[in-house]
Parts: sequence; C-alpha cells; structure tokens
Amino acid sequence: MNYILRLIVSAALVLLATRFVPGIHVTDFWSSVWAAFLIGLVDLVIGTLITLGLAVMTFGLSLLLGFLVRVLISGLMVLVVSGWLQNFEVDGYLQALFVAVLMALGSRLVRKAG
Repeated sequence: MNYILRLIVSAALVLLATRFVPGIHVTDFWSSVWAAFLIGLVDLVIGTLITLGLAVMTFGLSLLLGFLVRVLISGLMVLVVSGWLQNFEVDGYLQALFVAVLMALGSRLVRKAG
C-alpha cells in the first residue's frame, strides 16, 4: 500500500513539475503515473548498480554524500525514461534533476508520514 501511495505522489509531483518548469512535458495523469513507475524501477535497478559501482571506485567516499549522489544519478534515470516514453519529455539534465529532487523529497515525506 505504501508503494502505491508513493507512486501516486510521485506521479502528482511529475505533473506539478510540468506546470512550473519549462522543458518538462507530460500529456496526461496516466502518462505521469507510467513515467513515475518506470523512473522508480529504472532507478531501483540501474541506479543502485551505478551507486554501488561508484562507491567501489571511490573507496566509499560517494557514500558520504549519499543523498546528493543518489539524486544526481536519479536525474540521469529521468532522462533515460524520457527517452523511452513518448508522452513524457524532458528537455535537459537540469529539468530532469528538478524532477528527481521533487520525487526524492515526495518519497521521503511519504515514508516519514507512513
């Protein structure tokens, strides 16, 4: 149940980002749900592998800046997903980073509340 709530909050935050940040385009709510689901899935699998690889290469120094490194990698995952979906477009890395920060903060708030 908590995952569904985080998914809905993330989808709503993706839609919210389209209103305030030029360069982020989503056609409808279900496209934002699908985008949020894929961003979460890709970030879970590929983002975790990248984070672990980075931790090994830097001898653990990247773990000290965990949240920051994770959000930067999540921004890349948002760009990857925007390349896959036709109804979700992100024009650049700064816009993708904004979506990643919003989704990370929203997910953290839902986790703290639940």
